[in-house]
Amino acid sequence: MKQIIACVALLLIAGTSYSQQTPTSAPLTKQDYLKKSKSQETAAWCFMGAGVGLTTLGFATNRASHSENNSENTPRVAAVVAGLSSVTVGTILFAAARRNKNKAQAFSFKMENTQQVQKGSLVYQSYPALSFKIGL
Repeated sequence: MKQIIACVALLLIAGTSYSQQTPTSAPLTKQDYLKKSKSQETAAWCFMGAGVGLTTLGFATNRASHSENNSENTPRVAAVVAGLSSVTVGTILFAAARRNKNKAQAFSFKMENTQQVQKGSLVYQSYPALSFKIGL
């Protein structure tokens, strides 16, 4: 009997010692997705503006002085590369913002009304409904 109790106690201890708790975070709501989308879109516009400005500056200064010396062209080339990289980051952020906006619009909870018969008459009664979009 002692061996059975010891084995059960060992199994219970082993089972709880290897278990992991999953983080219980609240799911993101529509407002969270829209806020995230707006901040990503703002950052994307900033990156795009800076990228276009740096690229234009790099090309304009490169055309203004036709230097054969590579050490003088290095800052201009760096400006063009940084500008094009910034435009790429802005494009990626625009795509992420659009994806988050679609997530916000994909699921929604709303109260729907339906007609039901109660005590011989039709009445409208509200019930919660979940709606979602499926893109085909």
